[in-house]
Amino acid sequence: MRAGIYHSATWFRHFSSKSDAATCALVARWMHWAADEAPVLGPHADLLPFLRMDYSQRETVTLLYARGMRQAVLDASAKIAEALVVGGRTGCREKFYLYGFVGIHDEWVERGFAETPEEVAAMLSGFDDLISHMPL
Repeated sequence: MRAGIYHSATWFRHFSSKSDAATCALVARWMHWAADEAPVLGPHADLLPFLRMDYSQRETVTLLYARGMRQAVLDASAKIAEALVVGGRTGCREKFYLYGFVGIHDEWVERGFAETPEEVAAMLSGFDDLISHMPL
């Protein structure tokens, strides 16, 4: 038992705050899940695998919000969306989509995951039309 406590304390020393540790843990969960599930990830429309995974962990995400760790969830969502959507590009269109996703995700959590992942993905697909008409 003592070794487990020491191991946890050692792990937390690598982070400047509980929020940073929670962000890392959420991103690591996604990466582990993605490796097992091997989803095909595209530039805009393929956030559905993440939304489904997030929905399956809604109790954890809701608890983080309730404990004042909203920023950890937002940061993790942004990092995951950036990996899926931006794909290394940092243009206006990609950032518009990225921050739109984070805002919709935040509202989804605030509403208690009232919509299904498919309904949220449908909302996000509306961004595709807006992005296609952006000049940059």
